[in-house]
Amino acid sequence: MSIFAPENIVIIVGAFIILERILALIQWGRKLNDIKESQEDMKKGIGSLATLAKRTWELHDVKDEDGVPVWYFRKSIDRLLEQLAESQIATNALLDTLSIHIETQNKLTEKMIDKLEVIENVERTGHQKILDTLNKKLN
Repeated sequence: MSIFAPENIVIIVGAFIILERILALIQWGRKLNDIKESQEDMKKGIGSLATLAKRTWELHDVKDEDGVPVWYFRKSIDRLLEQLAESQIATNALLDTLSIHIETQNKLTEKMIDKLEVIENVERTGHQKILDTLNKKLN
């Protein structure tokens, strides 16, 4: 009897089909394990998401003494802060202008002091000459 006899070929083909099905079952089992691991990961992720949602709810549920949620930012406060920023910019501009005027005044004052000193020196010199002349005449 030959290995290539028709009844033997049917057995060999049947054995290959059985092996192929066994390998397919093994692969399916591996995929099933992967799916189970993915499901566990998803359960952990959903648990984390639930914890995060609960924490977010707790944070947003905090209220101040007026019963207004702390995270809520009133539009009127926003407008007031914008006005404050604008007035601060205007104040800084005025201070810059004032600083320039003060510097100019300081320079003018220094020049006036210098001129007064020159005038005093001239007057002293002039008075001294008059006194010297009088002293010569009296002596």
